[in-house]
Amino acid sequence: MELRGGEILLRRWRMDDAPTVAQACRDPEIPRWIPFVPSPYTGEDARAYVRGCVDAPEGRQPFAITAAEDGEKACCAPICSSATAGGATP
Repeated sequence: MELRGGEILLRRWRMDDAPTVAQACRDPEIPRWIPFVPSPYTGEDARAYVRGCVDAPEGRQPFAITAAEDGEKACCAPICSSATAGGATP
């Protein structure tokens, strides 16, 4: 499933998103403000995160937030169904 709105596309995660996640999470501001993000953040950390998104159980539907123009990563954040939004973890 994909959701489009203006310049944003929400789509399912793909394993080839892992390098982009790794690069983004190496920004020192990420673990500063999100304490559960490992530092240093490795490629293996990114693959494990994306694998968790790809293999998410029913009721938890994480989406990659991307640029609508080309589907490339603009941001990564778990977006979950309303049934689990309050207690879901990435």
